[in-house]
Amino acid sequence: FGRFADSHGRRLASIISLVLISCAGALSVISTGPFMLGLCQAAIGFGTGGTVPSFVFLSESSTAALRGKTCTVHQIHWGLGSMLAVLYCWLFLKAPGSWRLVSSLCTLTTVLELIALVFLPESPRWLLSKGHFAEATRALERLAAKQGFHLEPFTLIENNEYKMMRKSTDDAAKSQNPNQKNTGGSDCSIFSKKMRCRTLVIILCWFGSSVGYFGCVNIVPKLFKSDDSVNYFAIMLSAASESTFSFATSVFIEKGRKRCAVFSGAGAASCILTIGFLAASAQLQALPALAFIGRGLMCALGGILWVITPENYPTQLRGAAGSCMFSVGRTSAVAAAFLVYSSLSVLQICSVVGLCTASSTFVLALFLRETAGQVLTDSVDCKEAVNDLGRQGDIIDDKKEAGRHRLWFCSRNKKKLVPAENIAVCKFDNLGMAPSADIEAPAG
Repeated sequence: FGRFADSHGRRLASIISLVLISCAGALSVISTGPFMLGLCQAAIGFGTGGTVPSFVFLSESSTAALRGKTCTVHQIHWGLGSMLAVLYCWLFLKAPGSWRLVSSLCTLTTVLELIALVFLPESPRWLLSKGHFAEATRALERLAAKQGFHLEPFTLIENNEYKMMRKSTDDAAKSQNPNQKNTGGSDCSIFSKKMRCRTLVIILCWFGSSVGYFGCVNIVPKLFKSDDSVNYFAIMLSAASESTFSFATSVFIEKGRKRCAVFSGAGAASCILTIGFLAASAQLQALPALAFIGRGLMCALGGILWVITPENYPTQLRGAAGSCMFSVGRTSAVAAAFLVYSSLSVLQICSVVGLCTASSTFVLALFLRETAGQVLTDSVDCKEAVNDLGRQGDIIDDKKEAGRHRLWFCSRNKKKLVPAENIAVCKFDNLGMAPSADIEAPAG
C-alpha cells in the first residue's frame, strides 16, 4: 500500500484499504467455518496496512507549526477505537455466536470511516510532486473551504526542487527498467545510499517501541485473567490511557519531538519494569494504575514516531517509508505476543519489554535530528543547508517564522542549485507554495 500511495495517491490507497476491510468484515459476520473466518480476518489485517497513507496525508496537509499537534490529536481516536472495541466485547460477547454482533459493529464503524474519506481531497503536496497543479489548486481550495477560509486567486508554480525530484525518480526507474515509466517511489529507495542510515535508525526505534507497546497491551489480560469483569475493566482502563496521553502529547510535541519521545519512552520503560517487580511479589493493587500510565506513555511514543517518520522522508518515499515502519511494528507485535505468553516469568517478560523500550528511546534521542517546525522536504538529497531554514537567519531574522516557511530558490541556471548568498527568497505557505510577502534578495 505504501508504494501504491506514492504512485497513485494517498486518498485512493486509503479508500481501497477501507473497502477491503469493510468487505472482509462483512464476510466475517456470515462466515460458516474457521477457515472462512480466518481468511476474512487475514484480509482485514492486509487491509489494515493500507491505513498508513492516512497518516501521510495528515502530515502533508498540516502546516509545519501544527503538524505534530494535528497528528497526535489523530492518535486520540486510535485510543477511542480501542475503548470502543473493548466495550463491544464487554457488553455483547457473552452468548455463543455473539461474536457476529461484535464483528458487525466493528465493520459498521469502518464503513462510516469510508464514507467520511470520500469527501476528502487528495494530498496537495503529492499532487504537486506529480505536476498536477490544477488538481492541487482545487485540493487546497477544498481543504481551505472545509476550514471556513476563502483563498484569494493564486497560481502554483514548480520550483527546481520538484523538477530535480521527478528527474531523479525517473532516472532511477529508467536505470532499473529502461522500458518502464516510473510512477512513484519504491521500498528499495528508502534503503538507498542517501537514506539507508536514517531508515535503519527509524526501524530500530519502531521495533523497540512496538515491542514495548504490544507487550504492555498483552500483559494486562494475562495479569487479570481470573475474572471477566475485572479483566474487561482493566483492559478498558488501559485502553483509555491512549487517548489521555495522546492529548497530553499534543500539547507539548511542538516544543520538541525528541524531548517528548525521551520522556515518554523513559517513563514507559520504568512503568513496565515496575509492573514486573510488583507482579513477581504478588502485589497486584497498583498494577491497573501502572498499566494505565505505561500503555499511555507507550502510545505517546508510538504517536511521536508516526509524526517523525514522514518528516524524515521526501514526498515520493513517504508512503513506502510509512508502510515499511508499519510492517516492522506489526512484526514486533507478533514477537511481543509470543514473548508475553511464553513460559518466562512476568518479571523476565517485563525486563525484556522494558529494555526494548529504553533502547529504542536511546537510539531516537542519539541519532535522529529534531524535526519540530520543519517544512516537509520534497527532495531525496536532503541537504541541511537547503532545508534547515533556521540557518538563514541573516535573511529571515525571526527564526521561529523562518522555521514555518520554505526558501524558494530562483536561479537563472536551471541545472544546479545556486549558493545560498545568491538566492532570491520569498516566504511561502507550507501547503500552497503561494507567496505571502517578498523579501529583497541579496546582491547577485
